[in-house]
Amino acid sequence: MPILSGWVRGSLLALGCCLVGFAPALSSTLMRAQELPAVVAESERAALVTVVDVRYMPDEAGRPSTHLVLELADPLYGFARGERQVAIKLFGAPVPMPDGHFAHIDGTPRFTRGQRYLLLLRGTSPWGFTGIAGHVFGAFRVEEDEDTGELLAFSTVRGRDVFGPGGLAQWLEGEALEGADARRLAEPDAPVPYEMLRRAVLRLAREKKGGQR
Repeated sequence: MPILSGWVRGSLLALGCCLVGFAPALSSTLMRAQELPAVVAESERAALVTVVDVRYMPDEAGRPSTHLVLELADPLYGFARGERQVAIKLFGAPVPMPDGHFAHIDGTPRFTRGQRYLLLLRGTSPWGFTGIAGHVFGAFRVEEDEDTGELLAFSTVRGRDVFGPGGLAQWLEGEALEGADARRLAEPDAPVPYEMLRRAVLRLAREKKGGQR
């Protein structure tokens, strides 16, 4: 029987920890979609962030890792009051490590400096890894519309499965949407207004905290 190197054993353990509650398959084409309520329920922290720094390098145990420094532009919940910047470590990296080792979870966003994201994050594992809630379903790229200045959120998953068949509108219960907004939210693969997604996430988080649903 082949003997796994120390970093491989540690990586498998960390991977198992990071993927608890995630869909059973690593491939984004095979993963079962997790809708927004399940992603929010799995998260401990959420914020609109700007990527200040991203580095692909082994951690202290030699495991392939993505190291992120994030500026908190709009903390929604789970962060300390006044906290402005955080550093997190994700398991795997989209590039080989200096020693040639490679480990990457298919579908994990490839972060770039200066890019904004709405991230819903799991807690930190004993190995120091932070997971994206719902795997790739808890990350949304956020960009400013060049014409209107409105912030728009793009799901990192094709088909916007995270919103379910009813789209984002179903998680904005009680809000009367204008015709244009209702049509926009129903368009497949279209970005959604960040402010609407923000309200939906906060509403679901309050329900989670109150033990509803």
